[in-house]
Amino acid sequence: MIEFSIQLKSGETKEALALIVGYDKDFKNHRFVYSTGVKVSRGSFNAGRPGKQLKDLILKAEQAYESLKLEGAAVNNESLKARLKLFIERVQFIDNEVHLYNGKSIERHIVPIAVNRDQLRTALNTEFTKSKPDTAKVINRVLSDGASELFGFWQGVIDGTIKPRAGKPLRKATIKAKRQTLILVKEYDPTASFENMDMKFYNDFTGWMAKQTIQREKPDGSFETLKRFDSNTIGKHVKDLKAILHLAYRNEMLTNDRFRYWPVMKEGNEVVALSKDEVLKLNGLQLSGTKANVRDLFILACFLGVRISDYKQFKKEALETTAGITFFSYVQEKTGTRVKIPVHPIAQVILDKRNGEFPNMIAEQNFRAYTKDICKAAELNDRVVIKIRDGKPEYKKKWEAISPHSARRTFASSLFYGWFSRPMPASLCMKYTGHKTEASFQKYIGAKEAELNAKALEYFDFQPVMKVS
Repeated sequence: MIEFSIQLKSGETKEALALIVGYDKDFKNHRFVYSTGVKVSRGSFNAGRPGKQLKDLILKAEQAYESLKLEGAAVNNESLKARLKLFIERVQFIDNEVHLYNGKSIERHIVPIAVNRDQLRTALNTEFTKSKPDTAKVINRVLSDGASELFGFWQGVIDGTIKPRAGKPLRKATIKAKRQTLILVKEYDPTASFENMDMKFYNDFTGWMAKQTIQREKPDGSFETLKRFDSNTIGKHVKDLKAILHLAYRNEMLTNDRFRYWPVMKEGNEVVALSKDEVLKLNGLQLSGTKANVRDLFILACFLGVRISDYKQFKKEALETTAGITFFSYVQEKTGTRVKIPVHPIAQVILDKRNGEFPNMIAEQNFRAYTKDICKAAELNDRVVIKIRDGKPEYKKKWEAISPHSARRTFASSLFYGWFSRPMPASLCMKYTGHKTEASFQKYIGAKEAELNAKALEYFDFQPVMKVS
């Protein structure tokens, strides 16, 4: 057995690079030298007591030498350096193979050149931190593009190769949301798998999200630290992950359903909708050009109840007349439900001035900006609560809080409270909004208990009690 020792690289500096040195006739010029990458102080260095880190490296050099001898492999400067590097780094790529040192023996696996080796190295090193690493499984996952693993299955859902529960293609907005959550889970744990989807993963993942911060520049040039995710966003990502796991469970990709017990955090956002007077005020604004088109589209949505994803359904062909009543008929993109809504006279006026044609739609981002500008011009300056987080309300002026979706909420509220016609029971309103339960509908319109009680009394036809003398 060769004796290895630590020697310092020659030079005049106070710190020197520590080298592993050994002597044997098998080595070129009978001397083996391997740089440890560790620097030590010349003045305090003791070759007999080099310290734990360097002693461990000497031990690995002895093990590397012994392993070559046991294999009957050639022992020379190049082979020993390669074997020692493997014992130190544990992962080594040689041509189309990956060599792994598990602390006891060496594993060899065929790995195509095209494989992302940095990604594979990271995954293997993470696996080595486990008490019982399964390196073969990690390699198989990478070679199969993870098709049978969490991320591969997830990507299959996004790509459409794995059908969702309902069997219908996912909407663009849904695909975008699932992709965002996939990227986030990969950021948190690039080796996440079906097997570790337990309560510990949930607690660690949500805890990590809660601690994430971002820096935002203020108008004065200074920076403020903000939470990267609020509680609702955390809940949204948990919900998306649970949906993937539910689908994987149905496809028998995982055998446990511990994820079912993960709570989804959600704090309600306040309903921001227009009142009847505000709808009329907005409709009465003198506008022209693009602003007139945006305002008219928004007003139409207030009476027809479409989501912005369904604005593309605003076509003359979607109008039909039955028994003298004009209806707007379309299929909701989100639910696949066909809805047939009577066109209110106010909406009909907007269509009539365009000979039955709908206004032209613009890019959604621009539509949002124009909507706020128009509501600002209408002086919708009331201070409204837009959300409550950790018991603290957040306020904005109403025009700042208005979004295209406010039109749909206005539509639902106007039906229920009868702003432009007779009040409609929630069960009938749901026919047009697509809600499945009255509770969810009432939450959607922000109905308060006092308002519901007052509305309920309208349905009691009490007659005055006559006194009998």
